Amino acid sequence: MSFCKQCGVLDKLDGPTNDPRRRLVEVDDEILLLEAQISKRLEQRQALKRQINAQFSPLLQLPLDLLAEISLAAFPKNNVDAWDDATPLLLGSICRAWRDVAWAMPGLWCTVPLDVFRRYQPSIVFLLQEWLSRSRQLPVSISLDLADPTEPYEDDIMWGIMDVVARCSERWQQVDFNIPNFFEESYCYIPRSFPQLRTLRIHSFPEDFPEIIDIFQHAPVLSEVSLDYYHGILLPTKAILCLALKSVNTQDCLELIKRHPNLTKCAFISISPSVPGAFNNSIKKPGAVEASSLESLNLAFPHKNQHDVPLVLDNLSVPSLQDFGLIINQSTFPKDILVSFVQRSSCQLVRLAIYNNLMVNAAEKQLVELLTILPLLKELKLGEIKYGTHISSKLTCNPNDDPSSTPFLPNLIRLSLTLDVKNKFNFSVLLKMVRSRRYTTRDKAGGCSENKPNRVTQMEAITMWTVNKHSGNSPTEADLAQFQELEDEGMEVSLMVRDRSLSREDKVLWWS
Repeated sequence: MSFCKQCGVLDKLDGPTNDPRRRLVEVDDEILLLEAQISKRLEQRQALKRQINAQFSPLLQLPLDLLAEISLAAFPKNNVDAWDDATPLLLGSICRAWRDVAWAMPGLWCTVPLDVFRRYQPSIVFLLQEWLSRSRQLPVSISLDLADPTEPYEDDIMWGIMDVVARCSERWQQVDFNIPNFFEESYCYIPRSFPQLRTLRIHSFPEDFPEIIDIFQHAPVLSEVSLDYYHGILLPTKAILCLALKSVNTQDCLELIKRHPNLTKCAFISISPSVPGAFNNSIKKPGAVEASSLESLNLAFPHKNQHDVPLVLDNLSVPSLQDFGLIINQSTFPKDILVSFVQRSSCQLVRLAIYNNLMVNAAEKQLVELLTILPLLKELKLGEIKYGTHISSKLTCNPNDDPSSTPFLPNLIRLSLTLDVKNKFNFSVLLKMVRSRRYTTRDKAGGCSENKPNRVTQMEAITMWTVNKHSGNSPTEADLAQFQELEDEGMEVSLMVRDRSLSREDKVLWWS
C-alpha cells in the first residue's frame, strides 16, 4: 500500500511491529473480509425470507388462479378510479414471491393509466413499454392525458409515448385520449386497424381541422364513442350503441341519430343553431326520425335561440325512451313541445332531468302539466329551476284523497333539486311532502290511519344542491334535524354545496 510522503508516511512499512501504520493496514484488510462475510449473510437472509414466504405465507399457499382473482379484484380492468391510488407495481414491491406472481398475471397489466408514470420522467417511455409487454397479447385499455399544462411533456417523450401506444393498436379495447392537436400532430402515429376496439373517447380536438378522418371506420366492434369534436370523423354507424358528442348543431342531431340506427344511449352536448355554410352544410334536414332502439337521450341547448329545441324534438320520435335529460337556456318552459314529444313517442319515461336557469316562476305549473303525463317516472332531477311550492304540494299525499284517483307521480322514489340562488326555498313544505310519501300508512305521517292503503311507492332518496350556505337557500337547524331523522330511518339524504365553477353540462343532469 502506498502512503502520502507529504504526511510523513513511508511507502514501505519496515518499522517496528507496533507501528500504527502497519496496524491501519491490518484493520482495513479485516474490514474488507467482514464486509464480504456480511454480504454473504445478507444473501442467505434474503433466500431464507423467500423460503419462509413461499412455505408459510397464507396467501402464497392459495392456488395461483385464486390468487390471480384476488389481485384482479384489487385492480379491476377499465376502472382506474377503483385502484385507490395504488397500482399493480405495489404487488411487486412486497417481496420476490409476490413480484413473480404479479409478473405472471397479464390480466393485471391490461389497464394502462398514464398518470402512473408521470413521476418517472424521462424513463416513462421505457416503463410504458415494459407495462404493455407484461399484458402479453391480451386486449388493453389505455388512458392518455398529455394536455396537462402544469406538467407538460417534452415533444420527444410525447411522440415516444404515442409510438409505443400505436404499436399495440390491434389490442386496443378501450382508449381515452386527451392529447393537444391530436389529429394535426399525432395522426401519423395512429394505425388503421382496430379489431378489438369497443370504447373510444377523444378530447382536445382542433376546432378547424378540415380533413376527413376514416381510420375508425375499421373498428368492427366499436360500440361506445365520446368525442369533443366529430366533424369529418367517420364511424362504423351500425355498430355504435352509445354516442356522446360535443359541439354539434341542430341539423347534426337528427342526422346522426338517423345514421346510427342501433343507438341505445345518446348525448349531444352544447347544441348550436345550424349555420349555412358551416363545415357540414351538405347535411340536410332528414325530416321525421324514429329512433326505435334509443333508451337514453340527453340534449344540451346552451344558446337562447327559441327555435333550437322544437327543431330537434318536433322531428324526433323515441318509443323506447326511458331516460331523458334536457338543458335549456330560455325564459319560457317548452311545455307543449315536450308534451308533444312524449305523446308522439308513446314512451314510458322512468328518469327525467331538466335544467333551466332562466325560467320564470310561472313555468313551475307548466312543468307539473308535463309531469302529469309521466305516471311511471321514478327519478326526477330539476336543476336551478325556480322551484316554489307547487310541485311539492302536488307530490304531497293526503290520506283523505279519493282512493280511486291516481296520485301525482305515484312511482317517484328519487328526487334531486338544485336550488335557484335568487329564490327563497320553503324547506318545511318539502319535508312535509317527503314524509307523506314515506309514511302514508303510519300515524307518524301526521294523522294517517294504519289501515289506509299506501297509494304511492315509498320515496327512497332526496338530493339537494345549493350554491353556498349563505345564499339564503339553506335549511334551518330544525330542518336539518328532520333530514337527519329521515336518514336515520333509512332514507338516502344528500344536502350538498355545488361548485359554481362547474360548467352547466356537468352540474346536475347526466345519468350514469
